Parts: sequence; structure tokens; C-alpha cells
Amino acid sequence: MSTFRHILAYAAPYRGIAFSTIGFHFLQLLLSMSLPQIVRQAIDYGLGERNFKFLLLASGLTIVLALVRDAVWYRVTYGYQRFATSVGYDLRDRIYEKVQRSAYTYHTRARSGDLFSLSSIDTGAIEEFLNGGLNSLFNLVFLMVFIVAILVTIEPGLTLIIVLLIPVIATIAMLYARPARERSRRIQHEWGQLTAMLQENLTGMRVVKAFAAEPREVIKFRTHVDTLFDASFRLGALNAWVFPLMSLVTAAGITAVFWVGGERVLGGQLSLGSLVAFTQYLMMAITPVRQLGMTLNLVSGANAAAERIQRLFDHKEVIETVEESATKPPIPTINGGISVEGVSYKYQGAARPALDNVDFIANPGDTVGIVGLTGAGKTTLGLMLSRIYDPQSGTIRIDGFDLRQIRLPSLREQIGYVFQDPFLHSLTVAENIAFGRPDATHEEIERAATTACIHEFITTLPLGYDTPMGDRGVTLSGGQRQRVALARALLIKPRILVLDDTTSALDPVTAAEIWRRITADRSGLTTIVIAQRLAAVQDADRIIVLDRGAIVERGKHDDLLVLDGLYARLWKQQAAQAGDVADQEALRAPGAVAHGAASRPAARAPEDSGRLELNVEDDTVMGRPYDHKMMSRLLDMTRPMRPLTYLAIGIMILWTIGNLAGPITQKILIDEAILRPDYNALHILAGLFFFSHVFQHGWGWAYNWCLHRLAQRALQILRTDLFEHLQGLSMSFYDRYKVGRLMSIMTGDIQAISQLLSNALVVGAGDFMILIGVVITLLVINVKLALVTFSILPAVVVTSVLLRRIVRDRYREWRRLSSIANGSLAENIAGARVTQAFVRETVNRANFDVLNRGFRDAVFSATKIAAAFGPSMDVISAIASALLLTYGGALVITGELSVGALVAFVSLTTRFFEPIRDLSAKYNQVQAAMAGSERVFALLDTPATVVDKDPEKSLPPVKGRVTLDRVNFAYVPGRPVLHDIDLDVRPGEQVAIVGPTGAGKTSIISLAARFYDVSGGRILIDGTPIDQVTQASLRQQIGMVLQDPFLFAGTISENLRFGKPDATRADLEQACRIVGIHDRIVELPLGYETLISERGANLSGGERQLTSFARAILADPRILILDEATANVDTETEARLQDALRILLRGRTAIIIAHRLSTIRSADRIVVLEAGRIAEIGSHSELVRAGGHYARLHAALAGRHGPEVA
Repeated sequence: MSTFRHILAYAAPYRGIAFSTIGFHFLQLLLSMSLPQIVRQAIDYGLGERNFKFLLLASGLTIVLALVRDAVWYRVTYGYQRFATSVGYDLRDRIYEKVQRSAYTYHTRARSGDLFSLSSIDTGAIEEFLNGGLNSLFNLVFLMVFIVAILVTIEPGLTLIIVLLIPVIATIAMLYARPARERSRRIQHEWGQLTAMLQENLTGMRVVKAFAAEPREVIKFRTHVDTLFDASFRLGALNAWVFPLMSLVTAAGITAVFWVGGERVLGGQLSLGSLVAFTQYLMMAITPVRQLGMTLNLVSGANAAAERIQRLFDHKEVIETVEESATKPPIPTINGGISVEGVSYKYQGAARPALDNVDFIANPGDTVGIVGLTGAGKTTLGLMLSRIYDPQSGTIRIDGFDLRQIRLPSLREQIGYVFQDPFLHSLTVAENIAFGRPDATHEEIERAATTACIHEFITTLPLGYDTPMGDRGVTLSGGQRQRVALARALLIKPRILVLDDTTSALDPVTAAEIWRRITADRSGLTTIVIAQRLAAVQDADRIIVLDRGAIVERGKHDDLLVLDGLYARLWKQQAAQAGDVADQEALRAPGAVAHGAASRPAARAPEDSGRLELNVEDDTVMGRPYDHKMMSRLLDMTRPMRPLTYLAIGIMILWTIGNLAGPITQKILIDEAILRPDYNALHILAGLFFFSHVFQHGWGWAYNWCLHRLAQRALQILRTDLFEHLQGLSMSFYDRYKVGRLMSIMTGDIQAISQLLSNALVVGAGDFMILIGVVITLLVINVKLALVTFSILPAVVVTSVLLRRIVRDRYREWRRLSSIANGSLAENIAGARVTQAFVRETVNRANFDVLNRGFRDAVFSATKIAAAFGPSMDVISAIASALLLTYGGALVITGELSVGALVAFVSLTTRFFEPIRDLSAKYNQVQAAMAGSERVFALLDTPATVVDKDPEKSLPPVKGRVTLDRVNFAYVPGRPVLHDIDLDVRPGEQVAIVGPTGAGKTSIISLAARFYDVSGGRILIDGTPIDQVTQASLRQQIGMVLQDPFLFAGTISENLRFGKPDATRADLEQACRIVGIHDRIVELPLGYETLISERGANLSGGERQLTSFARAILADPRILILDEATANVDTETEARLQDALRILLRGRTAIIIAHRLSTIRSADRIVVLEAGRIAEIGSHSELVRAGGHYARLHAALAGRHGPEVA
């Protein structure tokens, strides 16, 4: 009940809409109560006194009353949807705001996919309850009150029978509520787990493909889907028992009424019209009672969803609430003085503190370097200056102000932070640079980009600064992303600049040029430089050396060399390695243009014009989808369960027979037992009437069980097929399509289909059978009256077609805008740290509100049309009833038709329109599911651009020869990034590839792993063209350490085994010893079973990189590809790693992309790329002697390091 109070609190701002809708609902049902009274009077006075004029009057009143009632009904339907959608709009907004404001400690533990499901699945569950659930609940409450009140006036004795049923139904409902709530809670939990796994898979797709792990990921996903199926089916099995039981109890009441009421009619104590009206009122109660179980199901789902959402709202991990911030004074313009006093911090579950009693002082305008071994606590200390983390003990002051005592936004607005992971949003280049200052002019954006040495590259892009970037800036290289992130920080004109390993993907020459431009442009700027390369801090005013969280040395560069401690040791190691080589802008010849990897294309359009196509830019579906085709494809999902399908059809026929037996028995009972009269026949027929309901509900249980299993199985197949299809799509698709939008299709759209299959389709299939049965029965009873009923069918068809045509596009827009809003939410969950650092919460929330509001308004627009469907059908039904009453009454008066036949006909006609009314009640679900189906099948119809020509042909064990034969490649036609690349890497040879940003280095290794297919030429492994063998067999023999060391949520051992699931513990330890991370792992409380957060957020950048390195080594590849594999590790760790690799790489082929000469110079050959062409090739010594671009860069670096290097 406490959880339900949360739901009421969510809905409170819209109580005006709720109360007015409930008021109209009350009026609608009040008007509905009048219809049986009209029928009662028509039978007693029209038929009893053979008064045809009274029948005409009753028929006219029926139509007028229906028109008024259905106008109110429209308002009720629209009102409930508006109410529910408005609450959902608020919940999404609050979830978004809470996520944006939550401390980063919360984000390191929470899984993005789970947070995403709160806004989609859980919010949707609450909306379903506030719409359909409340509608059904008030329908039942009002009807029972009205019916009891009216029945008392007709016959108090019979009313007592009905009153006695209420506690029975209430008891069943209460017994149902607890297990339903537990099963609903499990369903919501499993949804969260499934969504989290899906989000990680899609985000880490490059790693998945690199290790040929798609089949294992499919198995893993199928396990989650099976668990969700089991949870859903357990709830469905419970529903299959409870719902028919409630209907059976109601049927027992109706039987008792016929039994006792029939005797009273025979005894002259009750009129026949009153008995018919009495039973009509009871029939009106059957549907709400039948829906009570479904309503309780919605209540349980909403409660479980509210529990999960409220846990997010209740958590206190917020650095500073908006309310707290308002009570604190803003910090004045910062001069830049920093005082760190005894600061300590320990991560949850860590074996030792990340920081231990750290203190230092920086004067305004100082440059402070922070260095140390991997995992020393450098990044943690830097994050505390912006209060991304708060010290657990100690104090940090800026210009004498305790950071906890000043307004948080005023602090962050003056600190520019460049994170180690340069997270970029899927905005344009200009919008990313202006992320912290959305009002910046284009000139200011260009100036910041120029300072960051990225302006020249941006101007070569197709749309310049307006070029869109992919998810996380995936369309840019690592060096380009770092520079854009730097420009973003510079644009806010910070008083303090924090650079966390900002130039790890840049060469020291370019890094020095950036630093020169920064200092020239921003004199007096206090700068904190966190670096692995000591050359980046050697000119700092002071340097702090951290080791295991504590400061072990401090001073200037020369002073620290004299101390001959850790800093001196690291410096000597770097000096001995003769400096660094990097992203090498210095290698670029004058006038050369960087082509880059921006603007990568969407997946190729399907050649089959009959297929659907999903626009990757705005989620529109192109093609000509038809609802019946969508439904046909959905039903195809049940083919693996054909025996169960046939069984369900057989049961459905029996259930339909039982459903129709009631009205037929009712006809015989009136004609043969009451009008005769015959007490024995009355008792026998009443018993038969009850038995028909037992028969009906017994088969109803079996029917519900079968169809629910079929529906859930179809969803299970659909989810798995779609996930498997996503695993097969090429990287070109993921370069362009946002993960958040894919998540929306996999959750929101499939959930809409789930509602269709689990609810609307289950009801619709049964209703279709009832419709057929009713048609046959009507024709058997009286052909003339049947034709009168069927005469209004053209009106039904025309109305349905017109409304469907109008509403379909609106539902498409509904689903499209839902996808875009959810995609924005997913991206901002992932980028919460950047949002907080740049005080972007308010702007982001306003942007999200535009999307959220657009989605809400699209729902309103669609509902305005869809809400007319039910009332329209009811008006047509009322016209049919009026025609029957008039024409049938005339036949009764002339003796051509019995009263029982007319009563049965009216009852059957009501049932004739029940399927249509049910469809109207489910119309929103049907249309939403059709729109969702279009997007789901459009995604399924998206072809992969890289396919296996022969799925049976595997690459045999290789020796390791890699040949690029006149390779050309372009991400976008007409913009080639590689030109005529000829390269032959011999087995066991180590080849390093260097070149400027956008030269095509990463493109070469992506082609070698066949993430993309070449545009011209060919690539061979041991003489076999790689496009002639399966991708899996190719990648299983290639080990890749990617630039982004993506790790999955799970234990360290699970991440290490990602490429080799059968690896032993000894294998794990050996790989970790090789890369030098074993000792760090065993220090952790749980060692190799320590849980890693999503993307390895609870590890340092260096630790993530070493773990990913060990993961690649563990796979035991013949070919090893290293893309910036040591960019984030310290020199000492790298030196140990290089020693181990010399042994490990014996007999293995290695292709290395690196920016450190220590990694490059030992290679057998070095390939220098320039503008997509090979400019030079040779060993380190050969290239230096050649006096070309490589030699000029080396000379420049040697000059920077001084005589120790030279």
C-alpha cells in the first residue's frame, strides 16, 4: 500500500484531469444504466400490451441515449489516456533530472540499461495502470454500486444473491493480489537485467565483434529472455486460473437469479421484463468482473515499477541538491589558488584508499603536474576539484573557500575539465564544443578549436562545424575526440583547467603546440596536468608524485631528478626510450588534408523494395507497411509451436460453443419454462445454464493458458531474432545509429507488441470465434432478424477504415518520438559526468523536455482520433439494437417470433458487438503495436554490409601473414580514407603504423579484422582472401586491444574470459602477470571475482587498459593488433609490458598503432601513413637515416628531450 501511495503522489499534479474524467465516467455509466430500463418497459408494455408505438418510442430513446452516452464515453477514453500520459511525462522528466543530479559514485554502480528501463518499461507500467487499470477499476466500482441500487428497486430478494457474491469475488481478488505482485516484481526486475545486458552489448559491439563473441552474446541474451519468459508465463498461468474463476462466480449468481427470479415470474411476483432487465444488469457486470483480474495484474505491475522508480528517487547519493545549492553563496571569480588539506578517499569495496592524507597548494596561475604509477589515485584527485567526488576526510579550498560551503554550479562553471575518456555527444561538432556554453558565437567556437589544434581538421569535414558526430563521437579518431573535448573545456574560459591525460593520443610536438596556444591565450590560468608522459609536466611550477594514493614526492622537475626517487626513475625510463611519437601532425606534409573517419554511412538500403527501411537519422520508417502484413509476420513467430497453436484453436472452438450456449439456454428457459409455465423445466434449464458457464470457463482456462504461452513464446522468438540480427549487422550501422534508439526499439516497441500479443490478440482471437458463432446462431434463430443486424456492418467497416487511416500516421509519430526521447535519455545517462562537470543539467533538461513534450503531444494527438473508435461502434450497436427492438417487437406482436427468441437475439446482438467494443478498448494498443512492429521489422529488414559469402568456409589455423593488396577504402562514397595500400606483413613480424590524425591507421586494422569491407583491392591472411572465409573464424585468430578499453559489468575473471570462456584460473593469472596487473588484482578483497562496474568505471584508465590487454593475450591469437594499447599506463608498467611482449610475440604477427616511440622503435618495420597513403616504410634506424618525415619528427622529439634522448 505504501508503494501505491507513491503512485498517487506521482499522479497528484494531474488530479484535476483525473477527477473530471472520473466524473464523466460516472455520468457515462449512469446513462448506461438507463438502457436495460428501456428494454424492461419495451417488453412489459410494448410487447405485453402489443403497443407498437411504445416500441418505436423505446427504440428512439435507445439511439438518443446512446448518442449522449457515447459523447461522454469519448471524453472518458481521452481523459484517462491524457491523465496517464501526463503522469508518464512527469515521471520521465523526474527520472531524467534525478539521473543528471546523482553523484558519480551512484553512476559507477548503477547500470545504464537498468536506469533506461525505469523511463521506458517501468514508467510504461504505471501509465498502463493509470489508463486502462483505473478505467476498469472505476468501471467495476460504479457499476456494482449502480447495479445494486437499481436491482434493489426491482427485486430486493434477488439483489441479496448478488450482494453475497461481492465478498466471494473480493476474497479471490485479495488471494490473487500477493502472488501477482511478487510475479510482477520479478518481471520488472528481469526487464531491468535484460535491458542492462542489451545496453552493454550494443555499446561494446566493437569488442564483441573483435572477439567473435556474437554467438556467446546471443546465448547470454537468450538466457535473460528465457528468464523473462518464465516470469511472464508464471503470471500468465496465474491469470488463466483466476480470471475464469471470477467470471464463473458471476455466472453462478446469474443462474441463481434465473432460478429464483423465474419462480417469482411464474408466481406472478415479478414481471418478465423486470427479470430480463435484472439479468441484463448482471450481464453488464460480467465484463468488469472478468477484467478485475487484469486490473489487479496492472496494479501489481505498477506497484513493482513504482518500487524501482522510487528507489531511484529516494537514494541520497547527490553531491549537492538544488535546494542546498540555493542556500549557499556563489564563489566569486576564481583567482586559481588551490589548497588540498589532508584529503582521503576510498572506493566502496576497495582494498586500500584511492587517496590517503593528500595535501598540496597551488598558487593562482600555477601549473601543477600530478604523476604516478597506474592506479595511484591521480584521476580521483583531479575529479575532486569539481566535486565530482567529495573527500571522505579532509578539505579542499579554492581561493580560501571550502568547496562544500559554496554554490556548486558557481564552482564548476569556472573549472574546465578534460576527462581521460573524452565522452562526446551525438550532436554536431559545434554543439559538442559549445556544450558548456550553448550561447557561444561561432567565432568563439572556432577560436577554442584553433587553440586545441582541431580547427583545420573540422574544416575538411563535409559540413564543417555542423557535421553530426556518432554515439560517443565514434565517427572521430581518438586524437580528434581528445581535441574536441579540449576545445569544449577551453570555450568556457575556465579559471582552473584540469587536463587528465588529455594528450595520450597526441604526439608531444602537437601537445606542446596546444600548450603554447593555451598559455598564450589564457595567461594566469591555473592548470592541473595529470599525465603518464613526464614530458607533459616537466615545465610545471610544481609536480606531485602519487604512489598507492599517497604523495611520495613533490617539487619541480629538476628537484625531483635530484631526489632520485620514483619520478626520477620514471623519467630515466622515458628518456631511455628516446621520447615519444604520436598522433603526428608533424608527419603531415604541407597542404595535406586529413580525410578522417567522420560521416560514416548508414547501413545500405535494402534492395528489396518490399522490405521496410529504418532511417538512421530520424527513425522514420520508409516503405509501404500494411497492418495485415505486420500481423502476419508477428504470427509467423508462433510457427515453432504449431501443435500448441492447433490445440489452442480446438479449445477456442469449444470455448466459443460454451460462450454461446448461455443465450440459447436463456431463450429456451423463457419460452419453454416461464411463458408456458413449467417449474421442472425451469430448474433443469437453470442447471443447464450454469453448466454451460462451467463448460465455457473450463475451456476458457485452457484457452487463456495456451494463447498466453503462444504470445510469450512469439515475443521470446522476436526478441532473440532481433538481438541475433543486431549481432550480425556491420560496424557501419553502429557508426551511425544511436544505441539509445536501438534500446527504444528493443524495449518500448517490443513492449507495445507484447501488450498486443498478451492482451489484445488473446482477447481478439476469442472474440473472432465468438463473432463467427454469433453469426451462425443468429441465422439459425431467425434469418430476417439476422439480416437486420448485419445491415449495419458496412457502417462498421467504413468507420474502422477511415479512423485507421487517420490515426496510423499519428501512432507512427508516437513511436518515433518515443525512440528519439529514449535515445536522448540513454545518451545522457552515459554522459552524466560530463554534464555535471560543465553545469549542463538545466540546458539538458530543457532539451529533453522538448523531446519529452513532443512525445506526450504525439500521444495526445493519436488518442484524440483513437478515442472516437469505441463510441462510434457503440452508436452503431445502439442503432442495431433499436432496429431489432422495432422489427423484432413487430414480429412478436404478429406472433411470428417468440419473446424468448427476441430476448436471446438482443443478448446475442450485444455479444455480436462485444468483439468490436473490445477492439475499441484495445485500439490504442493495436495501433501502438502496429507502429512498433513497423520499426521492429524495419530493423530486422536492415541488411548487413559485411556478410559471409560461404558460411561453411572457415579460415584454417594461420601462420600470421597479413597482406594488403592495393587496398582502397571509403566510409562515405567519394571520400576515400585509404589509397592503394600495399603492405605485406610476414609471419612473426611486428609492424608499427604511425601517422597524423585521420591518416587511416585505425581504418587499416578495422579492415584487417573485417569490421568493414574494402572499397577496392583485397586483404589476405596466409594467402586466403578474408572475404572468402567466415568473420568468426577470422577474428578468432586475431587478438585486438582497442583504443577504447571497453569492459563489461561483471567480475574481473568474466571480463578476462570474454575471448576465451574455457580459460583456467592459471591461464588468467598468467595473462595478468604478463601485463603487470596480477598483483593489483590479488590485493582486491575478492581478487579475480571482484565486480567491475559498467565500462570498468571503478578502475583507473590504466587498469582498464591492462585488463583489456590481458583479455586479448588470454585468447592466444596468432595475430595481435594493438591500437593505443599502452596510452594510459605509466612508463614503468609499460616497460615491464614491453619486456613481456618480446617473449610473448615470438612467432606471432603483431600490428601496432602507437604514439610512443618506446612502443614503435622496436618494431621490425614502421609504416608511415599520410593522407591515406603509405609515405614511408622501414625500420626505425632506416627511417631515421632516410631523412624523411619520420626522421624530422624524431629529431624534433630528440631536441625536446635534450641530450639524454639524443
